[in-house]
Amino acid sequence: APADPDFADITVRQLLECNSGIHQMAFRDAIKALKESTESPRPSQPASMETLLSIVAEKAMDGDPGGPTDYGRTDYILLGQVAAKLSGSANFDAALKKLVLDPLHMTRTRGSRTKFETRNSDEAIQHTKDLGTAISAVHNDRRIVLEQYGNHNYEVFDGAGGISTAIVDLARLCAMFSCRTGNPVLPASTLVQMLTEAVASEAARGGHAHHGFDNPSGADPEFFLDKGGGLAGVGAGLYGKTGKFFIVIARNGDKLEDPDAPEDWKTPLYNKAKAINWAGQDMFPQFGMPSLSP
Repeated sequence: APADPDFADITVRQLLECNSGIHQMAFRDAIKALKESTESPRPSQPASMETLLSIVAEKAMDGDPGGPTDYGRTDYILLGQVAAKLSGSANFDAALKKLVLDPLHMTRTRGSRTKFETRNSDEAIQHTKDLGTAISAVHNDRRIVLEQYGNHNYEVFDGAGGISTAIVDLARLCAMFSCRTGNPVLPASTLVQMLTEAVASEAARGGHAHHGFDNPSGADPEFFLDKGGGLAGVGAGLYGKTGKFFIVIARNGDKLEDPDAPEDWKTPLYNKAKAINWAGQDMFPQFGMPSLSP
């Protein structure tokens, strides 16, 4: 039972606009508390989604639903559960495959694997420059593991970013935001409504991560969309305009702590993309993906 009666008043829109009032580190804090627990017997690892959601509900809320914007780390995990339920899927990974990946022929995207020994062989190995370590949240013996392979529990992070993907798949997703004819995932009216509401929420509330984008702006047909990633070891992100260009990048290490990282990597890459004549060069078929409608 939720500790705060306001928990029952949270709406899906508030989750989308990051103003649910939930303590946004509640989910990560729950994973950390369970792995560091000294209770006897110690809680079994990895913690199930049901256990973690119960801990989130039991935690006092930071504010009222509809209050100030707060980056939706826990909000998006809850949205993942909503998506699974509404699509009749067992979990968010299955919902994502059904609703997005299969229609777009994105075959290089799957739920991340926390344990190094169970990761897929075709995935890049991630690490920070300091090769950091942590107490495992997914091994019962609480062994010391590489920070990227055990500090969190990616299998339950899926709604908020526990997804492993190839750059070509992420580029396909960006292309979908521009596709207004025969879009296999969202009809034009729904797509425009979603992006328009993201821009409106950003303008009205400030902060970032409204409807999944960090700093959305503009209007149809040219919406500016930006999204970065903050998990240690993965400096991934997308940046661009619908109907124009998107830049998608993934780099190893930690972009926030790397003294050699450029302050502005987006502008030079964007200028290079603009200098290329892309006319008639649909390269998606080279990667086993059918053409999107013009």
